Amino acid sequence: MLPEQRRRDILALVKQHGAITVLELKERLNVTAATIRNDLAKLEREGLLVRTHGGAISPGYGRGHDLPVRVRRTMLSDEKQMLGRMAAKLIQPGDTIMIDNSSTISFLMMHLGELRDVTVVTNSWAAVEQLAHHNVHVISSGGVLDGESMSFLGGETEDALACYHVDKAFLSTKGISIEHGLTDARLEQARVHRVMVKAAEQVILVADHSKFDTICFAEVAPLTRVSVVITDKEPPQSYRDFFANNHIQIFVGKANSVSSEAGV
Repeated sequence: MLPEQRRRDILALVKQHGAITVLELKERLNVTAATIRNDLAKLEREGLLVRTHGGAISPGYGRGHDLPVRVRRTMLSDEKQMLGRMAAKLIQPGDTIMIDNSSTISFLMMHLGELRDVTVVTNSWAAVEQLAHHNVHVISSGGVLDGESMSFLGGETEDALACYHVDKAFLSTKGISIEHGLTDARLEQARVHRVMVKAAEQVILVADHSKFDTICFAEVAPLTRVSVVITDKEPPQSYRDFFANNHIQIFVGKANSVSSEAGV
């Protein structure tokens, strides 16, 4: 296949699915991953798509759409590994916590193996499966299973989560804005996040740098409702000032070290 035709095929697949991984493109087009990455780089330079850590998305896709979980897990995966490790350090024996279905929070679960006497309430089917192998008490919200996000959503899920009061909620929303607070691409996900925020004594926001200054379709909660922010890069100065003024603690992961700033 000529390179020009292959790139047209890539664009067609990205347009069809909205988001796609390098592995999926490699298998569909029967070429190497290196060839796919070179094609994606060229197409991005031409403004025809946006590369992610492990694939590509259509320009503008994601703000009004929730990316499939298979794609989200490949985006900034090294950074999310670090954030998950940092978040796990805030969990103490005896804690009751809620976790959402985000790809960022999914990396938190990898670091729960040594914790004891911890109760986890979640709407994530993937979390239920993974945490079954850890020494934690797991409560699933149940509800209607959404195949794209592998999570339970809807009224039954919201009602189930609303029955609990927990020490900490670990969330990762798609958008973070000083003016508009936490926002999500999907109303159903935003509604679940609203319940989790209300149920928690402490809201711990775990988000990579790409989420700042992003505003999505559905509002979740004002940024002042957050107690702790864990991120991979220093946020803009306006956010740092806001966190300090509102007594929000921030932890910033950097390569081989972690720095912290506290507004308390």
